[in-house]
Amino acid sequence: MNARTLETSADLKQLLTEAKSIAIVGLSEKPERDSHSISKYLQAHGYKIVGVNPAARSILGEPCYPSLSAIPEDVLRTIRFVAVFRRAEDVPAIIEEVKKLGLRTIWLPPGSSSEAALAAAAHHNAEVVSDKCLRVVHSSVFH
Repeated sequence: MNARTLETSADLKQLLTEAKSIAIVGLSEKPERDSHSISKYLQAHGYKIVGVNPAARSILGEPCYPSLSAIPEDVLRTIRFVAVFRRAEDVPAIIEEVKKLGLRTIWLPPGSSSEAALAAAAHHNAEVVSDKCLRVVHSSVFH
């Protein structure tokens, strides 16, 4: 089994065009954190953010869930990809949860990717964006 790595501008633009709703695992309430500022940027560009943070009930005016599995089915069906803002060692377990829920695309920003994460994604035939900043990619493919 192999992961499909999304790397080209065309692939990334297609993914971001198809996405209306994005799950952000590790969404922080702290404005200085990348997960917060990038999510705020994405909201400003029309995306619905579905936060995953066990310590928060709401961030950026959107409900937050303690895990991906806690997201209601109707909301889960709207999610095009999962962006993971967690330490690299936490990511393989998150990828397992992503695949168990039937989601297929994982975005691993710098600091979240690792050989173990990519191996887990490959095991599940996932689509992966690795070591790319969502804000930078969005800005470059749409401007």
